Amino acid sequence: MAERSRKDVDREKKLHRLLSILRNLDIRQQCTPKILAQEFGTTERNIYRDLNDLDAAGFSITFDREYNTYRFTDSDFSLRDLNLNSGELTALLVGQQLSHNLGKPSVERTVCEKSRNHAETSSWLTSVYQSQPKRRM
Repeated sequence: MAERSRKDVDREKKLHRLLSILRNLDIRQQCTPKILAQEFGTTERNIYRDLNDLDAAGFSITFDREYNTYRFTDSDFSLRDLNLNSGELTALLVGQQLSHNLGKPSVERTVCEKSRNHAETSSWLTSVYQSQPKRRM
């Protein structure tokens, strides 16, 4: 049982890193593996894996040599319409875990299979978010 909970913690950390990286890219913050690894207390190798996972999920990310940072390939792309707070991010994680436990594809796999196009992926994520009932905390 302890091993399973460790996996859950690792998944939660990774999901937090992925969403935080997306947010940093969206606000055009300097995003290098070294800076991100320090920010999240992980290795640069894990950050490279995260960037590859985001690319595989349809978020087109490239390294800008002029500014020495990663950024979205499409400079007009934005996630600002999502505006998720930490409670909503947690709800996404719980939903992912529930779908995994029910034998359905996880959100991560569904995003990967949904589209390689980041604009379609963002639209899909927005529709998933908007379909959730609003709750007051």
